Amino acid sequence: MDWIISPIGHYVLLTLGIAACLYQFVTLKREVYRERQKGAEERRKLEEALARMRSELDALRENPPEAEQPVIPFSQSMNLSKRSRVLRMHRRGSRPDQIAAALSLPRNEVDLLLKVHQNVANET
Repeated sequence: MDWIISPIGHYVLLTLGIAACLYQFVTLKREVYRERQKGAEERRKLEEALARMRSELDALRENPPEAEQPVIPFSQSMNLSKRSRVLRMHRRGSRPDQIAAALSLPRNEVDLLLKVHQNVANET
């Protein structure tokens, strides 16, 4: 315990404290450097992805894709008489594609009507 009281002991403790602070400082600087490198790499990847997306968007604006199905005007939508004809034809054994062709309706609309009718029939 005498070395703590002596002036050399003070200098030794001071030197150890400064060395510990210096070690912490260097360690912190390394960690900050690594994190900056990771952030820069992530930013570079994001900028590349953004550039790809912009070029794809520009290409789509220049050449928009064709519509897969024609848009049906509101006047040609399914009314109650067509619904009853769809259900009647289905009960007689017609396939959904035959029903759609016979009534000039989209196939997916006929399928949807038949599914809804089947679910309602199953609930009762």
